[in-house]
Amino acid sequence: MRLLVLAECGTRAVRAAAFGPESEGELPYARRLLSALDTTMLLLADAAFDGSEFLDAV
Repeated sequence: MRLLVLAECGTRAVRAAAFGPESEGELPYARRLLSALDTTMLLLADAAFDGSEFLDAV
């Protein structure tokens, strides 16, 4: 199982989560979390999330 979580830096509160089989990569799960972001937020992401299509979606 693969689990991706969108969490706040200071409080570590979980804002959203996506999970499923590990056979699917991280980016499809990360795309599911984008709806939990808004324009007032700063997104800190791992280097694995540097694909141009994903960054365009952000």
